[in-house]
Amino acid sequence: MTSADAYLDRLVSATDDDENWTVVEEAVVMEGVEAALRFATVWGASDVSDVRAAALDLLACVTPDVTTGAPGPVLDQAARVTPLDDRYLRWSAARALHQIGCGRERPDDATRHRAARELVRFADDDDENVRWQVAVGLPALLDEPPDTTAPEVEVLLRLLRDPDPDVRDWAAFGFQVVEVDSPRVRSELLASTADPVGDTAAEATVALAQRGDARVVPRIRSELERDGVGSIWVEAATALPDASYLDALRRLLEAGPWDGPGVPLASQLREAIAAAELAGRTPRLPGQRTGDDDAGR
Repeated sequence: MTSADAYLDRLVSATDDDENWTVVEEAVVMEGVEAALRFATVWGASDVSDVRAAALDLLACVTPDVTTGAPGPVLDQAARVTPLDDRYLRWSAARALHQIGCGRERPDDATRHRAARELVRFADDDDENVRWQVAVGLPALLDEPPDTTAPEVEVLLRLLRDPDPDVRDWAAFGFQVVEVDSPRVRSELLASTADPVGDTAAEATVALAQRGDARVVPRIRSELERDGVGSIWVEAATALPDASYLDALRRLLEAGPWDGPGVPLASQLREAIAAAELAGRTPRLPGQRTGDDDAGR
């Protein structure tokens, strides 16, 4: 049995994502990038779904480094995956496409645009884990800033209303990454601030705060006044500072740190307080939305 066969056997028999990723990382480290690409090229030509998925899993490990040449095979192999293919193969294709935008160096425009086009094909997949890959990966593949009418922006907006809360959460976070602004974007984000599950409401609030939309000021103030406030609301307060936050922020700083994940650090609170103090001395910028502005204007 060759080393390629041994790795393929382990990948096909892997029982979870962690085990799968451990194997692909070992293959890349022990065999080298060039050998990993050769393995993936051979496996990707197979008619067996599990073998094709193994090829995409291996490519996903090396594709963030655009100098390896892996994005090309990812794009070619992912283009062959259809909604009729096995669920895991669809997930592997979406993950590999997602990884194209995860490297330290931004891929060239042609690669990004093609990867985005391929990835959005999975936005309506029956499996929420496949759609999650779209929500997580798509923002990094878009132009900076993207055209507000781009179909990929429409897909990200649609994912804000996905049935799965994790997909909605990451779609809302995506609008913190994607610098696109329009009445439609703000309207959809504002609707997401009422999402009752997970962190979607908070992520959407931060995205609107980044856009200077003061309609979220009352919500931010209300959340800061609650017990056990999460750091994400302090982040929102810093993105859109307002003097009305000061009492709540100062109480939080005086109360000291709490145990548990997601709690604000003292440094975050001090930054938010400084921003709120400055906002109290600075008039609102001309054209900045207020809480009385209509969502569609």
